[in-house]
Amino acid sequence: MTGRSRVVGSIGDLEGKLERYEYGKLAQTLKDSPDYANIALGLVDRSYMDPADEEIFDKYLSSKEGVETASLIYSKAYDKAHSSATVGELGNYYSSLIEDIVGDEDRESLETELDKFSDETLGDINKKVAKALYILQGAKKGLYDASEDELRSAISTSKKYETVVQMIQTLENIKLGRLEPRIAEIVARKNLEGLAKKVRENGQPAPALARAA
Repeated sequence: MTGRSRVVGSIGDLEGKLERYEYGKLAQTLKDSPDYANIALGLVDRSYMDPADEEIFDKYLSSKEGVETASLIYSKAYDKAHSSATVGELGNYYSSLIEDIVGDEDRESLETELDKFSDETLGDINKKVAKALYILQGAKKGLYDASEDELRSAISTSKKYETVVQMIQTLENIKLGRLEPRIAEIVARKNLEGLAKKVRENGQPAPALARAA
């Protein structure tokens, strides 16, 4: 089967929300490189902003602290939309990406795993996994007196969701990673524009004028 994931779930609303905030999420991952983070935020979709919102947003972009704040706000909004989505919705959202990077047999295997959890939200799954790990790690370190039933349940939960959580995280990393080349290109263009300006300021003749002379 090609062209669309088997996983049942609406893609339109989720895609719109994630695309609205994705460059803000990327900016948060680039927070240690302020120039890159600033450029990422500059690519945020403004179509839903009114003039007042745009003015506020531009003020955020005018300082390092503002960029950090805006990045955090957009990143949290992205994470909220992402975690509130069902695995079915995420499966459809990532379907074209899956088709791009793996063969048919592997795609079928990935879709089969996503199908198992299509009605559960990522947020609910993450909570279950976090609780299971809390019990297991606490028991291992002697900080939590877990019963045998609790340990068995925690191990079962951890194994049950391990693969699907790793799949979604990997797909998310690829999705956001594909945005980075655009940022790098803008940085490179700005650097070249700065160098060109420096040449002009130093009084270097343009190539055509130099040949004419």
